[in-house]
Amino acid sequence: MQTDLIYIDDDNERFLSYTFSHQIPQTNRNRRIRMKRLAESVISTELTPMQQYCVTEHYLCGKKQKEIAEQLGLSRSTVSRHIGAGMKKLKHAAQLQLSALEPAPATHTPALEDLKITIGRNLASLRKKKKLTQIELAEKMGYSDKAISKWEQGATMPDIETMKQ
Repeated sequence: MQTDLIYIDDDNERFLSYTFSHQIPQTNRNRRIRMKRLAESVISTELTPMQQYCVTEHYLCGKKQKEIAEQLGLSRSTVSRHIGAGMKKLKHAAQLQLSALEPAPATHTPALEDLKITIGRNLASLRKKKKLTQIELAEKMGYSDKAISKWEQGATMPDIETMKQ
């Protein structure tokens, strides 16, 4: 009955994105990848075997609570309690681990501000040379057009992995 591996794919990413939406922006591809890994880890280590099974079957496989209850020979309310307790643990563990994953805030120095502006100008110049709009570039990179705009204005700066793209 215990689930050893949880595979997160495009079909069930929607559930996970919804679960952690207040912590992980949908426009940040790297954070979504970390969220998937985190969810797999939390499900397999923090939940009881029954919670793992019920949460996985209900949210990741799309089964109704009634179907799971019939399959396990339990009442629907018991399955509902397992799902609720599992989700509570999942959200709590995710909040703790995500806060540990957050990068330290960047210090605001004149050199950093100059770097943001230079990177923004270079990004805008390269984007225009390739005749792309901010929206088109955002779609290609997996970010929002607002993020691209902030980078180009020098308000924020993409992470190093993003700049390599």
